[in-house]
Amino acid sequence: GQAVVVVTMPGASAAEAKSISTMLKQADAEVTGQIELTSKLLSSGNRQFAEGVAQQAGSGVAGVTAAGDSYGRIAAALGRSILSPKPAAVDPTATTIRAAFVEGGLITLTSRPAKLATLAVVVTGPKSSGTGDQGTVIAAMAGALDSAGKGVVIAGPVSSSADGGSVKAVRDSDAAGSVSTVDVTDIASGRVVTVLAAAKEAAGQSGSWGTSRSADGGLPR
Repeated sequence: GQAVVVVTMPGASAAEAKSISTMLKQADAEVTGQIELTSKLLSSGNRQFAEGVAQQAGSGVAGVTAAGDSYGRIAAALGRSILSPKPAAVDPTATTIRAAFVEGGLITLTSRPAKLATLAVVVTGPKSSGTGDQGTVIAAMAGALDSAGKGVVIAGPVSSSADGGSVKAVRDSDAAGSVSTVDVTDIASGRVVTVLAAAKEAAGQSGSWGTSRSADGGLPR
């Protein structure tokens, strides 16, 4: 009964993202669309540029112009363009921000979101698919993304929760208690775990599930 947007990071498996989308639909979720966060956004060297895009396009949006860290402002703007606490139409503010992020090369619209979603499932790649920047940046953005809707799940393959992986970075960050993480998307049953984690997020319960490195066990109960 939730609207979900699928967000991929560089190096994420297209097959895993597609499988997760299919399973979300089978679980009676509406997948609003899919976007990709680009390497340009996830490189700390481009932080100032990305923040400038967010502040210009998201002027007046809560969390964007308020005091806080750079990636919090960037994620607040991005979140406003794809997420809402309740399912909602894509309004002019969301359209403006989304267009600015696309024009700036910060995101790519794999499948243009048809409405604002309540949940986001962020699919990461293995730890070897990018630099350490990617994990650090998505960890810094996770909390503000979560605040834009009803919840966020960060999901990746087994290696993503090892040192250098994006899931590991999120689990070690301040956002760990407010977002959910899954580290078994390269296993068929792991995609089911990802969907179950999204359902828990919708119910207001965050957790860490998957391998033995996951604090809450193999799957949500």
